[in-house]
Amino acid sequence: PATGNLASSGVNVEPVVTSYAGPNNEDQYSFGLSYVHVFSPSVILNLKAGVFRSQILSFPANQATFISTKLGFPCTATSCVNYAPASSLVGSSGLVRMTVSGLNSAGSFSTIGDTTYVPLGYWDTNFQYGGFVTWNKGSHSIRMGLNLNRRRAGVAQSNNAQGGFSFNGSFTGEAAGDLLEGLASSQTRNNAMVQQGFRMWEPSGYIQDDWRARSWLTLNLGIRYDIFTPYTEVHGRISNYDPYTGLLVSPSLPGNQQSNSTAMVSTPYK
Repeated sequence: PATGNLASSGVNVEPVVTSYAGPNNEDQYSFGLSYVHVFSPSVILNLKAGVFRSQILSFPANQATFISTKLGFPCTATSCVNYAPASSLVGSSGLVRMTVSGLNSAGSFSTIGDTTYVPLGYWDTNFQYGGFVTWNKGSHSIRMGLNLNRRRAGVAQSNNAQGGFSFNGSFTGEAAGDLLEGLASSQTRNNAMVQQGFRMWEPSGYIQDDWRARSWLTLNLGIRYDIFTPYTEVHGRISNYDPYTGLLVSPSLPGNQQSNSTAMVSTPYK
């Protein structure tokens, strides 16, 4: 394909010369509130709340150029051999991958097309709520508190979203000949149909005592208890294997394949 002003009908293609070429956009946001109330010179209450949001989006080099469609690999309502832009929250329309190599990998050429495993998107949002009391008495400074974290996580990735073709000379005897004739030895396309919305709770509590036992010795004593609950999925799109029945179970499946919201994963209270 021609580039620049070489031809009015030319198509610009971003060359992919390294693995995972393309933009990687990261955004992080945080916000917090803190309230302190002094009951007395020795008793203080502190309440806190905060939210943290992280988003990471990695795209192929030819993201949103519709280059495969322009080169004759359509994605329409009836035929789609490249990545459909609306099929994922990280939608793409990059360049189809072409692997050209002789039989048994003889005479391999450089792979043409965008990198596999992109687009890739991560979304993480954490809400944190907590409160603690500080009590100073004599040589002791005692602090006790409760904390609650709510975690929301999502990921969207497909290992060969934009489609791939392999040419190895099975038809013409030459891999490049198969490429020119459009006779692929194998075709691959993989797409994650949904973006999971995972949720979990993390409650915790603690008490600690900073005891100034001597002028030259301070003991930091305390105990903390944390619970990490299993992930659930906001629409029940989570599954697990039940070895007792030999079936996959999920909160979104009917009958004896229906499980609880965590797909049988229990909370480790110990």
